[in-house]
Amino acid sequence: MQFFVDGFCALVLQVQPNGYVPPVTFETGPVRREEKVYGFLFPQEDFFTPTMYCPGNVTDGGTGPLANWRHGIPFHSFGRFGSPIFNQSGHLVGISYQDYE
Repeated sequence: MQFFVDGFCALVLQVQPNGYVPPVTFETGPVRREEKVYGFLFPQEDFFTPTMYCPGNVTDGGTGPLANWRHGIPFHSFGRFGSPIFNQSGHLVGISYQDYE
């Protein structure tokens, strides 16, 4: 289930009848420039509870399966091991890390 709050898409994970949350599906196609993508916002750095999707676009980079690309998602923090990036279908398209350059 999803709903929108102040321009953010909030997701509510629903437990399946077997007691598990559905697994993440991976995108198998390429990510293209100007494609709309979404990153998880974490409420605090010490918590691992993702709360909302934050919208942005792919801004630069390759299109191959292991290509590096840049996005315009305005993260206020990053997960310790990277932050997941999803496309509009909800499929995982990448892991984002802070650029320290």
